[in-house]
Amino acid sequence: MGPFEAATDEQVRRQFETNVLGLMNVCRAAIPYFRQNKRGHIVNISSLGGRTAFPFSSLYNATKWAVEGFTESLQYELEPFNVRVKLIGPGPSRPNSTGVRRT
Repeated sequence: MGPFEAATDEQVRRQFETNVLGLMNVCRAAIPYFRQNKRGHIVNISSLGGRTAFPFSSLYNATKWAVEGFTESLQYELEPFNVRVKLIGPGPSRPNSTGVRRT
């Protein structure tokens, strides 16, 4: 969180490696198994930040928008092989008893 201009190259890289490349690597590992079995389900997790941009969240928003675009495209690629690709994009939740919001 914070202004993009203050982010280091390492912070940018880590954000994308975790939220985008990690997700893609898991999909890449699962796809051959699903294609071989002629069925399967991939469920990717995004967030409200994949649909709406928030100030001082540019890196996070960029990764979640990437997840959304990747998931939508992958859905079309794998549909002919009876592999379903879904996206869950949870939004903010109600505060718990301590007043802390969880997303």
